Amino acid sequence: MKKVITILFFVGIIGVLGYAYIPYIIAENQSRNAAQGVLDNLIEQNYEKAFESVYFYDKASDLEPIISYEDAKNKWVQRVKALEESGKSFWENNIFEKG
Repeated sequence: MKKVITILFFVGIIGVLGYAYIPYIIAENQSRNAAQGVLDNLIEQNYEKAFESVYFYDKASDLEPIISYEDAKNKWVQRVKALEESGKSFWENNIFEKG
């Protein structure tokens, strides 16, 4: 009987710790993947793919977007291309290393 209580105690502790930490681990991985999706595609100059990793607030906000998804994508890609062509890219000031 003592062994069963000890096992249940440890299973309970592991369950509580798992319940407490798993949401943070999931959120951290989702954030890392989103940032990596944007930055890797910007490095490779795949601006349309980079935008796919940028969250467009069309459902999670109580305010409706004032432009469509396609308009937002086109404007974002144009701005990034303009920055790149003007020499003011994301890689300016050695914040990120290109390549």
